[in-house]
Amino acid sequence: MKWPRILRWSWRILVADMLKIAHINSGYGDVQVLRDVSLEVLRGEIVSVIGPNAAGKTTLMRSIVGLTRPRAAEGGGIFFEGRNLDGLAPEQIVRLGITIAPEGARIFPDMTVLENLYLGAHALKDQRRIKGLLDRVFRLHPWLADRGSQLAGTLSGGERQMLSIGRALMSDPKLLLLDEPSLGLHPVVAEHVFSAIQAINQDGVTALMVEQKVAFSLEISARAYVLENGSIAMSGPAAELIDDPHIKKAYLAL
Repeated sequence: MKWPRILRWSWRILVADMLKIAHINSGYGDVQVLRDVSLEVLRGEIVSVIGPNAAGKTTLMRSIVGLTRPRAAEGGGIFFEGRNLDGLAPEQIVRLGITIAPEGARIFPDMTVLENLYLGAHALKDQRRIKGLLDRVFRLHPWLADRGSQLAGTLSGGERQMLSIGRALMSDPKLLLLDEPSLGLHPVVAEHVFSAIQAINQDGVTALMVEQKVAFSLEISARAYVLENGSIAMSGPAAELIDDPHIKKAYLAL
């Protein structure tokens, strides 16, 4: 069925880019890591960036949240809901609606589960809003409600990862960045984490995830990008990439 032009334009507005990255280069000092990288994330999607170690995946995430300053060609840059993020401090980017759950489940081990969660809401002032966010986290991860007074350092690896993601959700993000959410986890535990990411997405949070467990990440993603040697080597619908011969050979050992 071919939609009338006005409906096609209405649909484009509805699913307009939440995040658009256009022709950025990034790195550390004289070391260039990302080379002319472009990608987009539409509202409501889960999008994955896959690739080998040292491909630049974490540098990409750091560039989005302002921890690393990218350079862009004229007209390029990192845009969130149409706004150029160039020059914004990380805390300003968080207030716009982007939050990252960093690699390695970086929680505060000497603080309780509840204290870790409240840290995620440090920029919010409305106590009713904070309470609502806490209720959402507990709805998504019910076990956290029972362990509020437990020291975070006593949690298992999978539990720490879920706490890290829960803390990120406490800032009420529109876009959640997930940096290697399955790193170091047993496959069964990793599967549980990916299921939780799907539930978060169904609750209205858009997600961009960098991940080495390719089969898991492609299974839950709408689209994916392949980052190799700092550049986008491939992109497309996740369901198509998972059947691509290069992906099967390089990442799925098939």
